[in-house]
Amino acid sequence: MKMSRVNPLELGRATEIVDPHDRRIYRALEMLHGALSWGTLIFSVVGAWLFPVWTAIFVIAFALYWVFRFFYFLFHLQAGYRKFREYETTD
Repeated sequence: MKMSRVNPLELGRATEIVDPHDRRIYRALEMLHGALSWGTLIFSVVGAWLFPVWTAIFVIAFALYWVFRFFYFLFHLQAGYRKFREYETTD
C-alpha cells in the first residue's frame, strides 16, 4: 500500500487525499466518532427495554467515567495554572 504523503494537519476534507484506499480509510475514521455516539444513544434506549439491568450498569459506569474524567482534568488544570503563575513571576 502506497501512502500519499499528505500532512493530516493540513487536510480540510477527505477529497484532498489522492489515493482512493487512503480516502476510504480516512472517511471511515471520520464516521467512527458519530457511529459510536449514535450507537451509545441507541443502545441506551433499546437496551433499557431489552435488558434493563445491564443498561443501568452501563449508564452508571458511563456517568462515573465522566465524573472521574472531570476531576482528573480539574486537578491537572489547577496544577497547570499554578505552574503558569509560578513561571509568570520569573523573567
